[in-house]
Amino acid sequence: MNTANRRAIIVGKYHIGTPDLDGLITRHRLDVVFTVFAPSAPKLAALVTVAHILEHDADVVVIPHITAVELRAERLWRAVTDLADIVTADGTWLRSGSMRPIS
Repeated sequence: MNTANRRAIIVGKYHIGTPDLDGLITRHRLDVVFTVFAPSAPKLAALVTVAHILEHDADVVVIPHITAVELRAERLWRAVTDLADIVTADGTWLRSGSMRPIS
């Protein structure tokens, strides 16, 4: 899969370390156009993420503090996956419009 020049936003969380963030960005060859620190409440974090996807015309959302398993368990993130691909903390790339990982 060619991911060069994919516009990405980072959705961080205050007081949560993201030791492999640079690795995720480099591995997937992303162009980070915006970073946001989302609120702790999952519903609000998902809404904030949707707003920034639209505002910054992002193709990819990097969520370095949530794994793919955690993301699939939270229905609120489905709105995000309808708009953009997601890269999770464990390096899983979830295709836009589905919760399936890209092989």
